Amino acid sequence: KSGNCATEVKAKLFSPEAKIDVESVDVPDGSNATATVKEANGNVSKVFLVKQDGHWRIRGVTPA
Repeated sequence: KSGNCATEVKAKLFSPEAKIDVESVDVPDGSNATATVKEANGNVSKVFLVKQDGHWRIRGVTPA
């Protein structure tokens, strides 16, 4: 909604105090990537990224 990826992630995906670990990253080509992240509470998610204008942007997030 805000048009700013970082703002949306901070507001909706993780609390500002959240501690996350990146467990793995898969980059099948130069424009797409998938990261598996684990929160301190044990929740694991897949974060789908797309490269736009030289910057990685979150395309979507699903529970892993």
